[in-house]
Amino acid sequence: MTWKTTRNILLYSFMFAVLLTLSFQPHQQNDDFKNEEISIDDNLLVKQGLDLKDTTLSMDSYLHNYTLYGNYSSVDARDLVIDGDFAYLADGINGFRILNLTDKTNITEIGFFINGTEIAYSVYIQGDVAYLCYGLNGFVIIDITNKISPVVLFTMKDQFGIATCYGVDIDGVYAYLAYGIFGMAIVDITNPAQPLFVGRYHKINIDVRDVKIR
Repeated sequence: MTWKTTRNILLYSFMFAVLLTLSFQPHQQNDDFKNEEISIDDNLLVKQGLDLKDTTLSMDSYLHNYTLYGNYSSVDARDLVIDGDFAYLADGINGFRILNLTDKTNITEIGFFINGTEIAYSVYIQGDVAYLCYGLNGFVIIDITNKISPVVLFTMKDQFGIATCYGVDIDGVYAYLAYGIFGMAIVDITNPAQPLFVGRYHKINIDVRDVKIR
């Protein structure tokens, strides 16, 4: 074997050893891309550093940073509308409840309407009138001018047969009702004391539980 051949063999062996050593080096994380937390500032998520960094979200302290001013223990709350200093609650089997929010540390019930054991599902407030979807009791329209003693203006029930009133939304002088297996009913409420059934949308095997008008 010539010296030239021996030299080439040694050179190739050395290069192979270097490559093998580099291949088995442990991975070193680049500090430019280390994990970094997201901070909470004025309800905004502010990510520190480069956009390409892996991030973890630490929100425990933020989520627990609140103050309880007051509370009201409802029986079966299903829907809630706030209007000024008053809250109107569709409270399930506990009917319709009117709450005074003037002192938020001491929320008080000032009026209510209940009819049997049916479930009050949804409520909509327009002026001094409450529109209540009251289960099998139907669509109940209530005068809330005197919040201590609300008065029923009209109950629309028999028009829809045995069906449950689940949800209500209002657009102008029309109330749109989610009426379960009856479908969606449309009622003219120009005169809340004498509402008029306008029509409905219905398909077999459809059970309408809510309606929103946009």
